[in-house]
Amino acid sequence: MKKALALVIAVLMVLSIVACASPASSNTASNSDSGTPANNAPAAATSSDSENITLHFTWWGGDARNAATYEAINAYMAKHPNITIIGEPVSWDSYYEKMLTQLSGGTAADIIQADYKWASDIVLQGMPFLNMKDGPIDYSAWAEMPAEYAGNKDYVMGLATGINVKALWYNKEFFEKFNLTPSDDWSWKTILEAGEAVNKADPNSHLLWANSDNLNAFMQSYILQLTGKHMIDTENYKITCSVEELTEYFNYVKALFDTGTLPPIEDLVVYEGLAYASQVPEWLNGQWGMCMTYASNTLQVLNDSTFEIGTMLYPVMEGATDTGISMMPTQLLCVNKASPYQKEALDFVEWFLKDEEAITISGLQRGIPANTEAAKLLEQNGVTNAIINESIAVAAKHAGSAEGPFDTNAELNAAALDYIYQVAYGVLTPEKAASQTIDAMNAILATLK
Repeated sequence: MKKALALVIAVLMVLSIVACASPASSNTASNSDSGTPANNAPAAATSSDSENITLHFTWWGGDARNAATYEAINAYMAKHPNITIIGEPVSWDSYYEKMLTQLSGGTAADIIQADYKWASDIVLQGMPFLNMKDGPIDYSAWAEMPAEYAGNKDYVMGLATGINVKALWYNKEFFEKFNLTPSDDWSWKTILEAGEAVNKADPNSHLLWANSDNLNAFMQSYILQLTGKHMIDTENYKITCSVEELTEYFNYVKALFDTGTLPPIEDLVVYEGLAYASQVPEWLNGQWGMCMTYASNTLQVLNDSTFEIGTMLYPVMEGATDTGISMMPTQLLCVNKASPYQKEALDFVEWFLKDEEAITISGLQRGIPANTEAAKLLEQNGVTNAIINESIAVAAKHAGSAEGPFDTNAELNAAALDYIYQVAYGVLTPEKAASQTIDAMNAILATLK
């Protein structure tokens, strides 16, 4: 991975020579349409608050996020006539590479939206963003998350715009129908026992709905709770668990299907690719009663479902030294260390994340606010829901370590899912699936060094 990263940086430095020759004019049409200045002329340094200052702000997102961001930018400029903020939205698929090119070439924006998954790379690349640790912005109202999500214990590369957690969501009518008692003490075993009881009472009903992302997330949390270690050793690029330990998880997967806790795999894969339980007819008609998802997805489920929904803590096995419950930022807002206007950029970031007007404009376009005071304001305004804030608060009390940098790697997750499905279809025994999964994932990890 380090060799590959060095090669990428070297290539990007070459590309930056071209970038330096002609500043990029990112999304000029979008900026013009929004009423936001559309030129990209470099700003001249100034030491006077009365002189005109131009800041560049780049982010990724859909049309709704873009519109809300431009509205906030315009509101800020109305309050600060000497500040011009040029919005530079970039599509997600090219965002990271473009950001690296511009950082290495000295053409990056003053304010940059970043993904927490880049934190380890950003540290290795010389920490090009201002360190937010112990200031310069007071973020004491922010929900506490592991330091690794924004850098390390000594370096915080940006402030979280939103917060996300894993949680259990359930249909209250379904639970009442099958005499199930919700509790934050549910374990993996509890889910299995409750799921078996439901399916015995009604063979057409199943306790749990899950997609491929859930099944991979189950595996990572289960192994972390079982062993106390993340499944992937990021120093040695090896799987940390033994065949016997991973077999235990595959036995659990098999039991989920055997007991009817999960619907038959043939029924599940029909809805592969759907992000929300509320996109599934069996959820909406009350046949499937619970899902494990992220808090950021929940507002959609709440809005789409015709029944009342409750929340519980993500399952934790008895005796676990790490709960496997991660609290993660949706995005980070960072200030470029090379910006000639660091103070002004910081002032805008603080306003954007803490001012009531800005919070109201942004709503949930960057997730449930990590600023707990902002989250309360949106709840009071009816934008978010008390149950979402409750799920985050409960998860915060039981949060474990940060996700590993390879936990969301698409190639690794696809390899693991292939063997999970082979167990579900009865093609492989849990033991054989565990052995082959470890071999396959180790082979992939060897290519990432």
